[in-house]
Amino acid sequence: MQIVATSNLPVKSVAEQLGYDHRRVFRRAFRAAFGIPSGNDRAAEQSDRTS
Repeated sequence: MQIVATSNLPVKSVAEQLGYDHRRVFRRAFRAAFGIPSGNDRAAEQSDRTS
């Protein structure tokens, strides 16, 4: 979650770094683990930085 929230890397790159072959599988796993889509977490973190 921290990598997604604090980096500007595309979700595909984050997924590959974590060993996922497909972005879709990573997104499903992220949602299952944290209860939110990976893009929502990044948007919230970036919003907090600009506030």
